[in-house]
Amino acid sequence: MLQSVVLVVSVIVLLTGTARPADHSILGRQNAAALAPSKPAISTSDKNLRKLILQAAKAASTSKNLIPITIEYPLDEAVFPSDITAPRFAWSDPAAGADTWLIDVASGDGNHLYVLTQGAAPPHERDSDPRTVSEEVKAYEPPSTNVTTRRWMPDRQTWESIKSLSHSRAANVSIIGFNSENLQKALSGGSTKLTTSEDPVGAPIFYRDVPLPFSYALEKPDSIRWRLGDVSSYEPPPTLLTDMMVCGNCHSFTSDGKTLAMDVDYGSDKGSYVITEIEQQTVLQKEKVISWSDYRRDDKEPTFGLLSQISPDGRYVISTLKDRSVFLPVNELFYSQLFFPVTGILVVYDRQTKEFFPLPGADDRRYVQSN
Repeated sequence: MLQSVVLVVSVIVLLTGTARPADHSILGRQNAAALAPSKPAISTSDKNLRKLILQAAKAASTSKNLIPITIEYPLDEAVFPSDITAPRFAWSDPAAGADTWLIDVASGDGNHLYVLTQGAAPPHERDSDPRTVSEEVKAYEPPSTNVTTRRWMPDRQTWESIKSLSHSRAANVSIIGFNSENLQKALSGGSTKLTTSEDPVGAPIFYRDVPLPFSYALEKPDSIRWRLGDVSSYEPPPTLLTDMMVCGNCHSFTSDGKTLAMDVDYGSDKGSYVITEIEQQTVLQKEKVISWSDYRRDDKEPTFGLLSQISPDGRYVISTLKDRSVFLPVNELFYSQLFFPVTGILVVYDRQTKEFFPLPGADDRRYVQSN
């Protein structure tokens, strides 16, 4: 029985500092408190906290020549889909004595949401599966820094309010640093803009979770997991497939999500490609496999079938054939493989007629044509 394979781009997020909620002179053990004058439901009921937040907001609005804060996430002008879960805001503040931050989310029509935080939300947890940890990851040490990365993650209600304030037009997000003993004097500041799109993602994302560097995953294919993630879910994406011992890469679905097409190295044929209907339990069998190598097989040229994709209606599949490419694995975490095609033509497979044919205008062997 065949299994499924997906091509992914893997990213390691390396965070400096491990600030976590501590006993804070204003916030106690909580990481943050919110105040939204137009949204009482998400505002703190603590009258003293409300007074202090407004005091900090007034100081922030009149302060000048502040020490710059570097906002690491979200990036300036970021656009979020409407159904995405709350991100972790992250920033670095070099100001001596800054231990409390006011986050001011301001809409274009003048509404504000204020958050007072000690910036101690924990970072994302690392994968605990020992099979996914390469020697390069074990040996990695983040660059030394005297500035701790601070984080705040909105709760669900607060994030929905931020999305409302930034719906279809940019909201300004200011982060102002204070010492907790004096919220009348701002020490530092930075700002960024974010927008929430009208459009949702509207579908789960099927992806391959690959440990770095890529050469480690090649040597230990059982370390790779296939997951189905939903940007609207706060739960970890479930794993659909593990212990896959056949190499593969690109995959795509029809527009209705009912048909999956995927590269698989079945039967020692790099041109193997599986096309299957999605069922409650999907089994990738030999009968569902085509081979891009069947296109002009008498040429006796090996082909991989690079960057293949099924058409929205599921009738056609297109791929780069008669291909040559450069592939160089590198044992580095931040750039662990070099890959690009240098020759290739586009060839279409018709699932109804079961025939291959070159795509007119993209079949010149002197050039590289790819999807």
